[in-house]
Amino acid sequence: MTSYTRSALVARVAVSCLGVWGVCAAGTAPGDASLAAPPAPFKAPYTPPTDGAVLQEVPSTADPAVAQMQRLRVAFDAAPHSLPAAKQLAGAYIDYSRQIGDAHFAGYAEAVIAPWLHSTPPPADALVIQATILQYRHQFADARDLLQQALKIDPRHPQAWLTLATLDMVQGDYKTAARDCAQVTNTAGVDLGLGCSGNLRSYIGQARQSLTILQHVESTDATAPAGYRAWIEGLLAESAERLGTGPSPKRITVRHSSSCRRTIFWWSLMLISCWIVDGPGR
Repeated sequence: MTSYTRSALVARVAVSCLGVWGVCAAGTAPGDASLAAPPAPFKAPYTPPTDGAVLQEVPSTADPAVAQMQRLRVAFDAAPHSLPAAKQLAGAYIDYSRQIGDAHFAGYAEAVIAPWLHSTPPPADALVIQATILQYRHQFADARDLLQQALKIDPRHPQAWLTLATLDMVQGDYKTAARDCAQVTNTAGVDLGLGCSGNLRSYIGQARQSLTILQHVESTDATAPAGYRAWIEGLLAESAERLGTGPSPKRITVRHSSSCRRTIFWWSLMLISCWIVDGPGR
């Protein structure tokens, strides 16, 4: 992480604050109480205690995920009207936001995909990405609305069905989640459908069956994409923990994801964000 200290930024902050107060002062005539500016709706600027105080830590460009985001940003800037390029960059931002727990990067993803959301009609892919961002923020009702819109445009959109299934599980609508998982099977294949169904069973008091199903899925394809393998491994950890037979998901080591909140909800977001970047066939 790169650190910025007080000595590097204090002058800029002071100029900015002076500019704000200069505008306020200029708008008030001396002695005219009717034109007096209202109290500022924000707190006074923070003054670091020392020149060496760390004001902010930002991701290091030595981080492979940050380097990947930079490469995708360059590609998107070169083709700003390309939805595939936007999808890849937005997916990378979502995945990194999830990994480090910083919602700023989800906001970056939202900005990337925003132009397509204003088209008529918006592409189903754009709606699903935005729904994923809203789900990440726990804005479940809005996410559901966008997923339903996406499925009206493309009824066989597998990522939309998987995201909707995850949302239904999180909100306790297990009967509907089962139907969603069936649609995942129909649109994305048996393995992903089994992963969805195995996930659901851990919610409804069938953690042992969930474990059996997920272990079977894990053993069937050693060449599956990293995002898919990590998803299955995370769900296995959750089921094992519920049975008291395995390590806590907070302690499980997954090869391609070193830090994220280990719950079924977050593992599902991992798969969804990897799917945005790589597609279901990679």
